[in-house]
Amino acid sequence: MNDEVFAHCRWPDLGPKHDRALKSAVAWVLGVTEPLGIVATGTIVRGEAHASSDIDLYVLHEAPYRRRVQRFFEGVPTEIFINSPDAVRSYFETEHRTGRRITAHMLATGFIVLGQESEMERLCDEARSWLELSEVLQGPKADAARYAAATPLEDAADIIESDEVNASLLLHRAVTQMLECRLRLDGRPVPRAKALVAEVTALDPELGRLVRQFTAAGTAAERLEVAHQVSDRTIGVRGFFEWDSGQDPTPPRFVSGTWPDDSPEAAIASYLAATYEERWDDAVDLIQTEAGERHALDRRRFFLERNSREVTPEHYRRRHPDASPEVVEWHVAKAAESRATRPGDWEEAFAGVHNDEELRALDARGLLRALIEAVDLRYRFRITYGALGWPIPDHMVRYMTREPTLHIVGHLLESPDRAIVCYRAGGGPTGEPEVIEMTRHPSGRWQLPPGHRLALQGGKSVFVYAPEPPADESRAGAEPTQD
Repeated sequence: MNDEVFAHCRWPDLGPKHDRALKSAVAWVLGVTEPLGIVATGTIVRGEAHASSDIDLYVLHEAPYRRRVQRFFEGVPTEIFINSPDAVRSYFETEHRTGRRITAHMLATGFIVLGQESEMERLCDEARSWLELSEVLQGPKADAARYAAATPLEDAADIIESDEVNASLLLHRAVTQMLECRLRLDGRPVPRAKALVAEVTALDPELGRLVRQFTAAGTAAERLEVAHQVSDRTIGVRGFFEWDSGQDPTPPRFVSGTWPDDSPEAAIASYLAATYEERWDDAVDLIQTEAGERHALDRRRFFLERNSREVTPEHYRRRHPDASPEVVEWHVAKAAESRATRPGDWEEAFAGVHNDEELRALDARGLLRALIEAVDLRYRFRITYGALGWPIPDHMVRYMTREPTLHIVGHLLESPDRAIVCYRAGGGPTGEPEVIEMTRHPSGRWQLPPGHRLALQGGKSVFVYAPEPPADESRAGAEPTQD
């Protein structure tokens, strides 16, 4: 399956060494997670590489964890960032507030290796929108930023006669913070460290001249004199000044209630206990208000948009050019069915929601409650037809283009490392499903009992297939069977 996904990757125009390194890194990623999308980014991809530049690889997946990996591939340093869509969107928001739009810049300037016309492409579009936003520091936030830059300048002046070395370190920190503050006071984001002086000079050539004079100064006293000129031109103060943040309420961590203690284990246990006992409102209370409401509203927007789009054969072929006509026809038909907003379609994501009118009628809290109830799959088995995001093996196509004969109907995560998978030998939602257990490998991937195959669609829908049919002629054309 990894080979099939790899075959659908697109590659930027790089030199031979970097091309080999990127492909090796992507192959490694496919071995440790099930990506929704992959973006190659950084100075190498943008054609601005320096001697020590690395490849940045941004990976999107549905699993509830994030991971950062730094490795050499073909001798090229590579940084890999693995995140979920919700995590990425939270980075957009928090980094916008701090003025350091690192994630948005990486995705907006990157090359989509995997996941065109998908969640990854939508995130890249959102990243470009975040970069276009302007937020001018003003009021107490501006005062706080100015004071943070003025403090090391004042500290350096205090010790310059007794400790020139430490004073010089403080001055470099102060000047850097003052330059960043100057950009933010003008409504500009803080750029990458390598581009800071260039952006400041483009905005204020005289300030750029002072920065060059500061770095060329021969003594700490000379640097302090120039740093004072920089402060006059950027933050307007040289040390302590009076300011008041005003009353800034501390946001409650939860809508109501508190954890027995602050440990992550206690938080998880309390939330799982509420869902296990089907105390849905309590489960909502145990989620951070802002994050929970944002997640619920994002899900509502996603499903309203999903059911408003029409999928055509041409649209599907752009994503899967090697798919057979039968597979294309099957996927287009299923997409058309989902647009009808039948109860079963909505209940895949929201409990008790049967159409877009009922979905719009819910407030954020109601949305979150319905979502939590629906994703608790202990008593609800979802029929799914194997709509994988990559070409389907030949032995699978035979029954996927007809009424399926073997399907997974749901799964339950009992713990981070153990799950129960339910499957049914037949296409209809009748009879008790069979159950098998699977465990998570240290690499993060799920392991099934021998003789079964597993694939994930969006990290949520679980499929277990019987072993592939034997290659002998007597079995040619046979349906997959369960051990």
